[in-house]
Amino acid sequence: MTMPDPASPLLDAARAWYDAGFCVIPSHEDGGKRPFGQWKKYQLQRPDWSTLEGWLQSGRYSGIGLIMGRASGNTEMVEIEGPGNLIVPRVQQLFDMAHSMDLDGSLGLVALMERIYHGCAETSAGGGLHIFIRVTDGEVPGNQKLAGTPDKVIAETRGEGGFVIVWPTPARNGHQPGAAYLLLPNAHPDNAATVTATELDWIHAVFTDAFGGWREPTKQATPTSPPNIPVSAASGALSPFDHYRQRATWRDILEPAGWTHHSKDATHDYWTRPGKDKRDGHSASTIEDGPFYLFSSSVPGLPIQQGLSKAQVYAHLYHDGDLSAATRQLRADGYGDTITSHDLPLAEFITSPTVDDSPERDRTSWWPRDLTGIIQGHETEPDPTHLTRGDGPAMFYSGRVNGLIGESESGKTWVALHATSQELAQGKPVIYLDFEDSAPGIVTRLRKMGCDDNQLAHLTYISPDESLSLPAKQDLGEALTQAHASLVIVDGFNAAMTLMGLDINSNNDATQFAQVLLKPIAATGACVIYVDHVPKSREARGKGGIGAQAKRAMTTGCALTVTVTEPFGEGQAGRLHLTVDKDRPGKVRARSYAAKHAGDVIITPRDRGMHISIQPSDKGQAVDPAETKARRDLIAHIKDHPGLSQTQLEKDIKGSNELIRGRLEYLVHLGKLQVVNGPRSSKLYYFIEELETLPAFEAVEDE
Repeated sequence: MTMPDPASPLLDAARAWYDAGFCVIPSHEDGGKRPFGQWKKYQLQRPDWSTLEGWLQSGRYSGIGLIMGRASGNTEMVEIEGPGNLIVPRVQQLFDMAHSMDLDGSLGLVALMERIYHGCAETSAGGGLHIFIRVTDGEVPGNQKLAGTPDKVIAETRGEGGFVIVWPTPARNGHQPGAAYLLLPNAHPDNAATVTATELDWIHAVFTDAFGGWREPTKQATPTSPPNIPVSAASGALSPFDHYRQRATWRDILEPAGWTHHSKDATHDYWTRPGKDKRDGHSASTIEDGPFYLFSSSVPGLPIQQGLSKAQVYAHLYHDGDLSAATRQLRADGYGDTITSHDLPLAEFITSPTVDDSPERDRTSWWPRDLTGIIQGHETEPDPTHLTRGDGPAMFYSGRVNGLIGESESGKTWVALHATSQELAQGKPVIYLDFEDSAPGIVTRLRKMGCDDNQLAHLTYISPDESLSLPAKQDLGEALTQAHASLVIVDGFNAAMTLMGLDINSNNDATQFAQVLLKPIAATGACVIYVDHVPKSREARGKGGIGAQAKRAMTTGCALTVTVTEPFGEGQAGRLHLTVDKDRPGKVRARSYAAKHAGDVIITPRDRGMHISIQPSDKGQAVDPAETKARRDLIAHIKDHPGLSQTQLEKDIKGSNELIRGRLEYLVHLGKLQVVNGPRSSKLYYFIEELETLPAFEAVEDE
């Protein structure tokens, strides 16, 4: 491994961090410690390298930073505050504490501290120490203050969504001139230590105890079972578990469940399990704001000799180990982020503006967006990526809200399922959020389209029958996080709004539906496709689906109207026509005839199932001469060699197999070729008639 020169340009260092899996973005151009411009979207997914390179080559930024948590491969930064002359003795305090907490070495705490210290660490321009740690089997918690005094923090973290300035950024505002962020000798971004969630709890406990054992003050309470600790408003990006861990003591958690406090030493409390006399010894130990460690095998449900967090113990004792149920209960008890209203008028902030240079300050979407990447051409409108036509182009966009609109039984759900099957065939995960059908109905249709068990294993099916309450949001959020879906189908727009108590004819309610459900899902980077109805009366139709016009405005990608041109059914072939209703980025229209006719969905019975493909619309289309020649050459080759199989044709004809298959399907549908079943499930092609001109397309009334 080649170590970058600490004096190298900012771009080289950014590349080293980026290649090691970190989410790198510029620090603010004003010299502060906060991130640049509109940065919060990168808390979910890091920018691509070309975008980051464009920002840094602009000459506008002098520093870089990292967004911790999922965007950086589940990384947390633990910091010891300066000044620099105190760092060495404070590091020694850490190792001394690790040794005293693990005298017999059974926990491996000293080795753990050595591993993180000699992995990836840097000194800040202010003299502090930053240690970067990757968690392998759990989520990184939010920012935490680990130790210090009420007036001075000595140790803290930057966790999920937090931002930290990194090497080789020069001094920020308030630092000594000439100072800089520097990697420790032999440190490198590639070397960040990996730890388990349990080991991370122990690391936090060592930091807390080494520097005086202080954390942010917590209220003491005498709880009932299950414990219900008085809660004050959460601040920052706190989950219910993080907030509960700050507020509840081990006594609050254990005593209502029948545990008895046995004894205490300098660092540990010892506990006797329920049903055992404390005179007979202790069964477990705890470190306040650290882990629980069980020695006894007589406690059902709790793992032995494994460090457990407060959240894990709470879930085991009161919810049979179900973390989701525990989270819902804590939410109901008031833990986690709360939404506060700000009643000061805007004029108050305009007439008396304040300047906040704190790195903790997360800018909202009302803050001006940095346009550098767009101006320089590094950020452009995306290309469509889903629902691919037989000749190559796609029609729906990732990270956007897209739509399929049509009358009842127009085949729009079949089109959504075709997009689903295309994704599953590539082994990519799909979430099907179904408000109108059933799990057997959806799976049966996908099987008819050729999806096998291995492909269906990548499908997550959700069928809500209740409103999107706080626990429901928690469940959906967990499902989205676990699935990492590239495609999310929302089948039943109006049914979903009704289930959520919203009026489909209200523009306000339609906007709320988009803000609460559709846009947050799209923000994960998934392609979102909603399925919506048009009014039965053609006279009542405008643009978009039935109900409020705001439903059309929420489409940030492409919306297609589906109409039947040749009815289809069991054993009967048919055709649907796709018309562009809205295309905000404009790249679907660019590949559609007359910027309007996106394609024809060809549905063909096959054995006991059906085959679906999408071909370019031929409505008066002036086909590209090269494509016309390729089709004629294909017909001529089959005319000269009747009965060739698809496999042989793919060998004989130049071009990609995907394009050849698309042309074959299209020419069969036009009646220019005939396909028959051959031996061993092969398909054999025969010539019927020449391709002189494309036949006139059946008239479709414009919507």
